[in-house]
Amino acid sequence: MVRLDSIAIVRWATGLPGPAPTGQTRVRQVVVSPNVWIRVGAAALASPVCSLSVVSHGHGVLVHRMLMSFVTSGFVEHTPTEVLLTLNVVDDQLQALLADTSWPFSLKVVLNRQPKGFGSNHNQAFREARGEWFVVVNPDILWLTRERASAGECQPWNGAANAAVFVPRQLDVQGHAQDSFRELVTPTSAVVRTIQRCFGRRANAGVARSVCTSDWVNAACLIIRAQVYRSLRGFDERYFMYCEDADFCLRLQLAGHTIADAGFAVIHDAQRNTFRQPRHLWWHLTSLLRFWCSGVFWRYWLTKQRKAGSRSHTGHP
Repeated sequence: MVRLDSIAIVRWATGLPGPAPTGQTRVRQVVVSPNVWIRVGAAALASPVCSLSVVSHGHGVLVHRMLMSFVTSGFVEHTPTEVLLTLNVVDDQLQALLADTSWPFSLKVVLNRQPKGFGSNHNQAFREARGEWFVVVNPDILWLTRERASAGECQPWNGAANAAVFVPRQLDVQGHAQDSFRELVTPTSAVVRTIQRCFGRRANAGVARSVCTSDWVNAACLIIRAQVYRSLRGFDERYFMYCEDADFCLRLQLAGHTIADAGFAVIHDAQRNTFRQPRHLWWHLTSLLRFWCSGVFWRYWLTKQRKAGSRSHTGHP
């Protein structure tokens, strides 16, 4: 909702140095006011296929790098896209970077009056989204270049008609697979995982072998059917940070939907601040307690136990 006491000013310039791509405009200066979505650069698309949502917590360079990698990846060429950027805090550096770049997609920016949690930010962006697919992406994601990508390859959601969510494989900066596919997190698996980390071992407790065998996936990069996201009412905003992705995946599956491999990989330069910052540790612990006490967790656990019992009786793996 646009507040009458807020003012958004966008100063457009068409004569800046350097050629601007057809249909695009360079922006000399962007002034973002709280709670007002403004458009930067390319004109609004009549019917975008994809709405990409990213939140900046002062991650100016990371967000700009992620968007540039998205442009060079080849996806934009075949998939009409709008980008919804939420500034959770004032980010002058990012606003300057945005003003100096021409984008081949519609870019809308909003500055929160007060910082919001992960789920709340993306739910807010979804209310502005017009695409058939809602893509939740972290600032520390890098999209890999796909020089020979065809339209079908650039739209992995064409491959599995019944899947509600598609998940790219996540690699670290060295190209090693990350533990983005997870089994149901329980108090036991959480303790074992913590002990493994404390002793410098690879934290493989609760890690699933593939998306097909996972109970949930992290939300660093998710491609979600907009109608499904809407039916589930998005992320549960009671989780300020951490566990909202696990809760979302469990509710998704309890509603009869599935999660599938997107068929491509991205680089995730994960920050993992839980054990570095006391505030993040507190958010993580309180979210885990909320998750384990939730009806969603227990309904999913009971459903999983029934399915396991049914398989053991029939002799199927």
